[in-house]
Amino acid sequence: MCLVCLLFVISYLLRFNFYVLIVCFLLLMTFACFLMFNVFSLPVLDLALSFLNSFV
Repeated sequence: MCLVCLLFVISYLLRFNFYVLIVCFLLLMTFACFLMFNVFSLPVLDLALSFLNSFV
């Protein structure tokens, strides 16, 4: 909740558009969920990294 309040304060101070705040919050939540998922499933992370490296 503190993080949400912090985002609202920052958006108010910088005069961000409210939609920009929503997008940033959704990206942050997606990244956090992705990290939490990979903590419990490291083989999936290794598989994803090898999959990405095959294209690079």
